[in-house]
Amino acid sequence: MVFFFGITFAMVVGRKIGWALSRNLLYSSGFVVCIIICLLWSVGLAYGLRHFILSAQPGWLLKIFGYGAGAYVSVPNYGLVDTSTIPPRERARHDFLTGVPPLIFAVASVVFAFAVSH
Repeated sequence: MVFFFGITFAMVVGRKIGWALSRNLLYSSGFVVCIIICLLWSVGLAYGLRHFILSAQPGWLLKIFGYGAGAYVSVPNYGLVDTSTIPPRERARHDFLTGVPPLIFAVASVVFAFAVSH
């Protein structure tokens, strides 16, 4: 029960932080800064989720829910803007922000599942 509500709360807060990052840094900063922030964001989410899973010891269904929520939050700009309103010059950055962070999250989650334990 604690795990479910903790993940749900973290998902709401994480979504708001992701939107703030997108508005204030990811679309306006240099591409290198964008890459570094996305890397830290995705790896940090995977690391935090792994530790929450280890401490709460949820069942398989709740773990699946947790990883799904983590993948959802790992896309910092998800639902922030309508894709059709993105100017062509910003399309590559938008596509990067939509596709790469969940991939990094997935890879980091697999690595942490085998490398991080109590």
